[in-house]
Amino acid sequence: MVPSYSQTTQKKKGGGQSGTPIIWAAPGKVEKLDFASGPGGRAGTPKPPFAFIEESLSGTTPKVRIGDANGVR
Repeated sequence: MVPSYSQTTQKKKGGGQSGTPIIWAAPGKVEKLDFASGPGGRAGTPKPPFAFIEESLSGTTPKVRIGDANGVR
């Protein structure tokens, strides 16, 4: 089993991090992954109606924040 990111970044007494940083971890058996609904599964799918929250034109890419019927931003 591949350790998770949190298992490899536990704090030392001096405040630093121990362990080896992980860039990628094996997701497990491909047969059991839900490619249609994504990592959140069907429960994590955004639900309409959507509401505009704010717009940010700062930086190099304009951004908008929205919320869904579940209250997720």
